[in-house]
Amino acid sequence: MTFMTKRVAWIAENFKSSKAVIEMKDKDLGVIIGNAAMDVNISAVKWLPAVNTPFTFKMKLEMKDKKFRMTFSNVNMVVNGLEKPIEDTNRESNEKQMTQEFQKLADGLSKFLSQPKKQMGSVTILSDEGSQLLSP
Repeated sequence: MTFMTKRVAWIAENFKSSKAVIEMKDKDLGVIIGNAAMDVNISAVKWLPAVNTPFTFKMKLEMKDKKFRMTFSNVNMVVNGLEKPIEDTNRESNEKQMTQEFQKLADGLSKFLSQPKKQMGSVTILSDEGSQLLSP
């Protein structure tokens, strides 16, 4: 399984659909860019319980020499049913919590990519028509 294919498989495992996420994939450049969404438990004040809050963001994965870099931008959170840039919310609390969530994603990708082939299990990616594109 190529490194690019492993990253696409990781995206498929961590987000509802890799097809919905991936906006651009360039094997020669080693870049995947996409739009993603995730729910994060956010607590505005320490003494209040955390609330499951939807976030959307742009994610860029760059690969060179078996190393990767993840960049997150255009981070928005849904507040009262409206999507707002994270800068327009409680930045001190929300940015800190989202940075922790993004670090978890990066750590998860690092762990996934470092797994030996034999331990990764079986991955199959299907085309829109249902034909098999990849199977290690």
